[in-house]
Amino acid sequence: MDIQEAPVPLPSAPPKQLGPNITLQPPLSRRGHGPGLLLVLPDGIVVDNTKQTLDPPPLQKWAEEGYAVVEVRAPATVSEHGSGSGSGYSVLSAVREGLEALRGSDECDVKDKFGLILYDASTLSEEAVASFSTLAEIVAIVSYGGTNNGNVNANINIARLLHLPGKNTPTPPLGGNLVAHKYPDAKSANFVIPQHADFDPSAAAVAHTRTLSFLKTKIGGPFFDLEAIWDEHTYFEFGDRSVAKTMGTMVQEPYVNHVPTMTGGIGRARLSNFYHHHFIFNNPDDTHIELISRTVGIDRIIDEFIFSFTHDKVIDWLIPTIPATNQRVRLPMVSIVNVRGDRLYHEHIWWDQGGLLRQLGLLPEYLPFPYSVADGDGGSIREPAEGKRFEYKVPVMGIEAAEKLVDEGSVESNGMIGGLGVREVTEDDSRLRHPLTSSREDEDRMSRQDPPVLLGGYVCGSHPAERQGLYHGAAGNGLLEGTCAIGNHWNRQVNGADAVRAPYLTQAVATLNSEQRTSNATLEQSMLPSHWLYSLQDSARNKLFRLDVFPTRDPVLADEWLNQRKEEEKEKMGESSKGIQSDLNVGGKDKA
Repeated sequence: MDIQEAPVPLPSAPPKQLGPNITLQPPLSRRGHGPGLLLVLPDGIVVDNTKQTLDPPPLQKWAEEGYAVVEVRAPATVSEHGSGSGSGYSVLSAVREGLEALRGSDECDVKDKFGLILYDASTLSEEAVASFSTLAEIVAIVSYGGTNNGNVNANINIARLLHLPGKNTPTPPLGGNLVAHKYPDAKSANFVIPQHADFDPSAAAVAHTRTLSFLKTKIGGPFFDLEAIWDEHTYFEFGDRSVAKTMGTMVQEPYVNHVPTMTGGIGRARLSNFYHHHFIFNNPDDTHIELISRTVGIDRIIDEFIFSFTHDKVIDWLIPTIPATNQRVRLPMVSIVNVRGDRLYHEHIWWDQGGLLRQLGLLPEYLPFPYSVADGDGGSIREPAEGKRFEYKVPVMGIEAAEKLVDEGSVESNGMIGGLGVREVTEDDSRLRHPLTSSREDEDRMSRQDPPVLLGGYVCGSHPAERQGLYHGAAGNGLLEGTCAIGNHWNRQVNGADAVRAPYLTQAVATLNSEQRTSNATLEQSMLPSHWLYSLQDSARNKLFRLDVFPTRDPVLADEWLNQRKEEEKEKMGESSKGIQSDLNVGGKDKA
């Protein structure tokens, strides 16, 4: 890892001017050679200088895809060369010249099959398009828009792909060698030309992928190992941690967008700066990626994966400005990676930001609901009573989402459906507003002598905790609501309640034979970590022990509350419960 490393050289192949309207561009790929492709573009394209896009001109874009490309500039209007065969044969001669140049190019490795793309075919007649099929080496033609007479000859004996703009564009009879796609929101055939006034980036991207898939199958490539390219890129990001090598796997002007936070970079300079200052050296040391599924297309890779890490620093790209919580996170993510040739063009990375906040203990269980509430479907509308307000339960999952993505049977489906979505609370009721309470809130609760124990009860260590009365005394204490989440077990009913969840569980203390075992980490998703709980079960097998969970980050307060709880238990249980008192650090033998 060298922060001051030199940039990796990019593919360099200057274009060659073959004539006033003909340009040859060798492949701009790391491979450096590929099949031949001819482009026919209208001369004098209307440019909109207010449009900012990373999409390069067609000549560069197709060279980055790995093709040896010849660009022919055709008259902008038919009237400049007349109509019919006159204009067609003018362009045809230029295409012939381009074919000769490709056959003589060392970088063109397929000499007998070529593709042809007609940008804005309205500058040509159908006869002109048909004339290209007389060239034996042309095996596939792609057209943007119809010809100047609006007709499409479906009988041309050559594979053709049509991209038709507009809602009212007639669809030609399909079948045989003809495939057509419509783009209803595109204003003209120039929707695919960057810097054109009618450029439509979404439609252009879809059309480009369709064209790429069509051409590769007809002219034999070029084909690249997209998985190897993506794995190389991620190794340089997370393994080698090299900005220069990471950028060396990308095209001239790439971009990255982490969609939930809109972090990343547009263009080489900005993306390099982002990688250097906010990503590659910004990830926790224990970052781990667990691949769940991978879909490989003609020009992109879609991954489902679990991104695991300890939140021990501010992670600019993932959760900007938030200080370290030191919580362990397993976050489901999706990445859509567009590969152009043998280099990356862009990355779109998605995740559930609410789920991340939930795992970090930063998302309230309930939030204010600022609207009126209807009683049932079509029922009367009501407002909260005076001095009260509505709150809704935030429909966001935490680590369970990652568990279910890995193992579909680990968590029951539809746990959020049904139940109480909106509740009415007093304005000064601070309970359940946030998953973690502040020290001042802790002190206030102590001064009010509110029950400090959220989950308290005796547990027999011979079975999973949720089967053995862990929730003794939990229901009805006013501090437990929602879905039960102990370990990986959900949707339990406790004392007739819909189930319980402590909204801000942050410390658990288990007392077994005068020994206290504490889970000091903020409890994930307001639940006891299953690994801690089951470890405890193993240690306490066939013994009765006491488990208390406290709504505080402060271990001193937790100890005070634990001692207070012990004294209360002594008074409450009296001499008849000496066996249990022994488990509460007052001596005695194990309780079988």
